[in-house]
Amino acid sequence: MSMGCCRISLFSIILVVIASTFSPGVLDAEEGQFRIDMAPPVIRFDGATRWLTVRTDIPYRTVQKDMPVVLSLDGGENAISAQTASQDAKGNLVARFAIQDVKNFLNLKLDRENILVFECFSENGDALTGKQEVKVIQKGNPEEKSQIPSSKFQAPNLKQ
Repeated sequence: MSMGCCRISLFSIILVVIASTFSPGVLDAEEGQFRIDMAPPVIRFDGATRWLTVRTDIPYRTVQKDMPVVLSLDGGENAISAQTASQDAKGNLVARFAIQDVKNFLNLKLDRENILVFECFSENGDALTGKQEVKVIQKGNPEEKSQIPSSKFQAPNLKQ
């Protein structure tokens, strides 16, 4: 095999890798899943908390604005829409859900971990999802408060 043939083959491989890496709208199942952080991570049925806030690492500019941002239990049929969806200081999507809607419509299981699934759509129509376990309790408990992990994120600047 001549050296010219190897250069052409290597060039072809590099070109294919670059084209597949930077093609817009190409999302496989792994790439469509994002990291999320829900606050509070423990939902108290007797609590006074008004909002469940979901912070993501999804760039807000890539989110389809005319489609709802939703939350469901284990990806089930019952889903609720976010009251607000905006961007944080880093430009990532942040959504707020009324805690009363979460309690009333998602059939959460008490004294257990519940997997909440967050979903929105990219401008290309691809589903963007993230999951997180949250514990649901009936009443406040000092032991529960000590088990709540601290958030890795700064509170977003959300306008009402």
